[in-house]
Amino acid sequence: MRNTRFVSELANCPALRFFILDSLFVLSLCRIRATFFYNLEKNSNLWQNKIIMVQYFTSEGLQKLKDELHYLKTTKNKEIVKLIAEAAAFGDLKENASYHDARDKMAFLRMRIAELEGAVNEAIVKEKTESGAVQIGSEVKILFGAEEETYKITAPAEADVLKNKISYQSPLGKKLMGQEKGKEFDFEINGKKSKIKILEVN
Repeated sequence: MRNTRFVSELANCPALRFFILDSLFVLSLCRIRATFFYNLEKNSNLWQNKIIMVQYFTSEGLQKLKDELHYLKTTKNKEIVKLIAEAAAFGDLKENASYHDARDKMAFLRMRIAELEGAVNEAIVKEKTESGAVQIGSEVKILFGAEEETYKITAPAEADVLKNKISYQSPLGKKLMGQEKGKEFDFEINGKKSKIKILEVN
């Protein structure tokens, strides 16, 4: 019964369908990046011939990433190292859930640090212009079916669908890039098309 209700709500809510689609896109991108950096770490020769993954940022967006990277490498790293040491002090590491949880946190931290370092190293700063078109750094209000939604267009490393930040490489981001206020287009999700109209571009 609950599943039937969820499917019904999903069918009648284009914004919810988009949220799920973009979330899956971000998760897929994270898995690709995680695999990429894992392979680089396992094979040192790849570091010398690594694939360049250029990302475009505003100077403000790039600085935020640098700030996050500094925080993770200093404050957050020390916090997790302390958690690991405290958990390890209880002994019997095989059955120590706290220890394994802390190690998992460290693994995710290292993955995020590697992702940010890659993004910062390959970043290209591209400032917003006064063209009126959707670009990196733009806040865009759209009519998604019958619902109004506002999204900020960011680089992939900044994207966070929970905060309405979508990558310019995401399915909707690609559709919005370069468009201006008043533009209407169809956006397909799981084989179903929804009408989108751009209401504001800031």
